[in-house]
Formats: sequence, C-alpha cells, structure tokens
Amino acid sequence: MREQCFWKMLPEFKRPSRQIPLSILKGQKSALLIKNMNESAMNPIKKYIPMKSLSLIALLVAALLAFPGAAWSAQAPTSAKRAAQSKKALALELYRTSGLQTERRILSKMKVPTATFTDPDLLRSLGFSNDHIDMVNSVYRGTFQANEFFRAKLKRIKKDFHRRHIRKAIGFFRTSTGKRIVRQEHNYWKYIGKFEKFIEQIPGTPPSRERILLVDRLEKARSALNFDFENKASMLRVLDPLNEKFHTPDAESLIARMRTELRSQRRSMQLLEELFRYKNLSDKDLKKAVRFYESKTGKWFSKVDQKGHADGLALMNRQATRRLNNLMNVMDSGEKDFAMIKTVFSPGLRYLFSNKRDPFEPLVVLPEPILIDDTAAVADAGRFGEELEKFESIPLELYRRVRNIDPALYNDLEFYAALFKDRKELRSLSEADYREELANYQALIAKANQVADEQARTPLQAKFDNLKMAGVIWDRSQIAALVETPDGHGHIIRVGSLLGPNYGSVESIDQEKIVIVERVRDFEGNIISVTQLLEIGQP
Repeated sequence: MREQCFWKMLPEFKRPSRQIPLSILKGQKSALLIKNMNESAMNPIKKYIPMKSLSLIALLVAALLAFPGAAWSAQAPTSAKRAAQSKKALALELYRTSGLQTERRILSKMKVPTATFTDPDLLRSLGFSNDHIDMVNSVYRGTFQANEFFRAKLKRIKKDFHRRHIRKAIGFFRTSTGKRIVRQEHNYWKYIGKFEKFIEQIPGTPPSRERILLVDRLEKARSALNFDFENKASMLRVLDPLNEKFHTPDAESLIARMRTELRSQRRSMQLLEELFRYKNLSDKDLKKAVRFYESKTGKWFSKVDQKGHADGLALMNRQATRRLNNLMNVMDSGEKDFAMIKTVFSPGLRYLFSNKRDPFEPLVVLPEPILIDDTAAVADAGRFGEELEKFESIPLELYRRVRNIDPALYNDLEFYAALFKDRKELRSLSEADYREELANYQALIAKANQVADEQARTPLQAKFDNLKMAGVIWDRSQIAALVETPDGHGHIIRVGSLLGPNYGSVESIDQEKIVIVERVRDFEGNIISVTQLLEIGQP
C-alpha cells in the first residue's frame, strides 16, 4: 500500500521493471547510465533490497548526476586548503633549494660589516668625506637582522607566487649545476674578505674572454646593476638630511650622478664581483647558469629575489630613518646629549652637535657698549678685540691627534677654550691675570700645532700655490687624482686624503678639480670650515 502511494507521488516514474524516463535527467552520460539500470541488471539486487528502497536509490543517483556540483560542494573547502598548503610548500621548497635558507643561517651567525650595505667606495666617489661616511655607518650600524631580512624574501616568494616558474626553478636548483651555484653563493660570504686580493691578482692571471662574456650576460640577465642602483638610491634618500651638514649635494643630484657618471665604474665592479663569486665554477656550469637566468623562469626568480631584497632593505631604512631623525633633532636643537653622542660618534664628529650658530653671524661678537669708566672700556676693547686675532687656529686633524699624543695638553686646550668663550669670566680677571692666561693659551696652541705637525706633515701639506693637479686615474673602484708636490714627485690622492697646510680633507675628485675642505679649531673651540679648490693644470 505504501509502495503504491510512493509511486503516485512520482508520476513520471513507473515500476522499476521498466526504464526510468530520461526527461528528468541532464546529459547523455547520465541518460545512458540510468537507461542501463533495467530490470535484468537489477535482478540480483532485488533479492536483498525492497522494491521501494531500490526505487529511492535510483532516484538519488539521478539527482546526483543531474546536479553534480552539489555533490562536491562539501569537499570544496578541503580542496582549497590543500591548494593553499601546496602553495606554501612550494614556496618553502624554493626558499630552501635556492640556498636562501642556508644563507640566512650563515649570515645570522656572522657579523656582517655595515659597509656591505653602505658601500663606502661609492660614497667616496660621490664626494662624501671620511667624517660623512663615519656618520652614515653609525646611522646604519646594527640595522641588518638576518632573520627579518630573509623572512621578507620568503614573503615575497609567496606574494609573487607562480606555480609553473617555481616548479621549474626548484628543478634547476636540484640539479648538480644548481647545487654548485648555490654553494658558490654561500662561499661568497665566507671569503668576501679576500675580494681585494682577488682584484689585485687579476692583472697577473686575467680571466678568459669567454668567461668575461658569460659574466657579462649573467649581469644583464639579472639586471644586477640597475638593482644595485635602486638599493643605493633608497639609502641616499634616507641620508639626505645629513648632506647639508657636510656640504654635500642633495640626494637626487647624487643619484643622478651615480646613474650617469659612475655607471661604467659601477658596472665594472659588478662584473668583478661576479667573477669573484663564481671563480670556482667551471665554464660549463657557468653557461648553464646563464641559460637559466636568461630564461623566463630565471628572470622571474631574479626579479622575485631582488624584490625580496628590497623589502628587507626597506626594514633597515626604516630603522635608519628613525635613528637619523632623533640625531637631527639633537643637532638642530643644540642640545648636548653627550652620553648618546660619545657612544655613537668619534670625537671628530661631535662638533656637529654643539656650538651651533648662524653662519652669517661673525665668529667674534663684540659686546654691547657698557657704561663704565674709560679705563675699563679700553681693557674690554683689548680683551675682546684685536688681541684675540693673535690666536692661531689648530687644524682639526691635528687637534684629533693631540688627544692621543698628549691628553694633558688636550685637556688644557679645552679648559682655555671654555675660559675665552665665557666673556663674563674673562672680564672678571685682573689685567695681570688676563695677560698671563692669554700667554699661556697662545703657548699651548703653538705647542699643539708643533707636536702634531711633526708626526703628520708630508710633502702634501705644502701651500696650494705649490701643489699641482696633474690628472686623474681609476684606482680599483674609485677615481683618484695625481698631485705633484714641490719636490717634483707625484702622489695618488683619494677622497679622504689630507692635502694643504691646514690638513684639509679631500671631499671629491672629478676630471677637472679636487675639492678640499679645511676644518680648523679657533680659540673658542669653534670648528670653522673653508673650501679650497685645486684645479687641473693650476700651477
């Protein structure tokens, strides 16, 4: 009875002994499957399953075939989860096989020099003084953290995920050639200290023309030079607030010069670094490496790796920016946070944090007229007028050396600088005491100049009228000048060399001139800067 009611509810169906109407089914495959469910095929099942249950099974099969999406909807999240897991696994596998994971471990255990990122040779070529470079290194010191840096690289692989390229890249790095390339990348960090020696040996044992061409193709395939320029440009922009303090052009001017005037020089250095990095790799393996990096997969990997490097460098730049902003606030406010300054900077840089004044204000400010007797007025005019012009200045370079050579003399000079800067204290001295202190201070300054000068003077400390710029040469990675001294000898001058009677520091060198900045200490302890030029052919 129940069975008859059931069939009345499904008018399109007849007894299972006949075929199921195909009008409710969609698709030829579904129709064929149900069509074959005839009475003869279902006879063995009838023995164990009641007719009404068998009819329900047939209906269920038809529904599943008619709406297949519903059958798998419950499993869709599982498939998506598996796909995500597969993506993560592939990214991690590329991170591992390409050597990035091992490189992170190597760098986390070693003390990576700050100069690896700040590149002092480049900064000197751009005209940075040694003091300026010291400040740059101080700002960036400790900003590199291997774990954070390489975590950024892994994130970039996941972000720019490309399944086909990742699989091909993993396949390459799993080959014997790929493994040897990775090994050379790791050895680069272990033996980076031998790079200078490697350059020195090149003239005696130059690489073959074929190898140079392979390295040239490798650099072009990876766009290594442009990548280096982008990294250095980001750093120069961070350091821009410092440039005014050191009389250096703004960041954008330096970046433009780097990309144009220094392009040939920087590319030569890139090729030398690649020759050093893969010096133990055979020509055969190097050819395979070039073919990989010239392929679409290789270019994708290079781009992702470089973008990851840029992400890591951005973390360093943010730390450096915060540190630099704090320092600039101290410098601009004139506050003397000596605990911080002495910890971070050398004595030669600390003058930047004190004695702030308007450069258009006179170094010696005469006091306002005071209504006192004529005798006192004459005394003041002597004490704060012409007599002060009798003081010699001390070249800053010599003053630094005095501290190491004769600390007691250095302390005496500091005492007298404070005394002669304090007009109220100086005015309170009797005439006899003033004359005594004046003579003592002048004698100390003369002694300081003599003691330090005896140790530091070279033929290059001649007057500028007696020095001649003969030309420029490329010395390793930087431009250098050839200067002729009065004795007829030639000397190679680089950025940072000391030149002239006041031990001026060479700030920059180009094809036409040498820019020298003389820094001297006056009797009040102020640091005064004077720029000198030595032009080519100038007698």
